[in-house]
Amino acid sequence: EINLSYFSTKSKEWVSVSGTAMVSTDRAAIRELYQPDWKMWFGALDDVRDGSADDPRLALILVNAESVLYLKQEKSTPAVLFQLIKGRITGDRPDLGSVKSVTL
Repeated sequence: EINLSYFSTKSKEWVSVSGTAMVSTDRAAIRELYQPDWKMWFGALDDVRDGSADDPRLALILVNAESVLYLKQEKSTPAVLFQLIKGRITGDRPDLGSVKSVTL
């Protein structure tokens, strides 16, 4: 079981994906998706573990999404800021928009 989430500090929008995950070490798929800047996150430890697409430390996480919740911001930035300030003063939950859901 897995949950992936993303929050944008700029727009105050978010998405949450729930489902099941599987780890894949399919080298062909990794080579197809590999980006050269990934190397800086892994670095070279030796001739085999070198941060390339063939590095055995690299794997893919495949997610079978079962449900998605998200908030798409439909209010202007000043309106969102007003709601946040109002909520902080009153202690009430700010009205930032409606949460939508998708079930797969």
